[in-house]
Amino acid sequence: MLSTMDMILISGFSFFAGLAQDATDRRNLFWIISTDIQRTELDTGVTGCLDQWRSPRIG
Repeated sequence: MLSTMDMILISGFSFFAGLAQDATDRRNLFWIISTDIQRTELDTGVTGCLDQWRSPRIG
């Protein structure tokens, strides 16, 4: 049978393990979003350069 102190230790460990997992999930989500933003900027930048290169120069 578990004592009250054992239960407190187990629940505290579970709580901190959950916080650590949550922090890892948030870091992964941030990495996915920032990578996606960089990819979008790269795509639009390359497209903009190609459009500028293709367009006839006036003047």
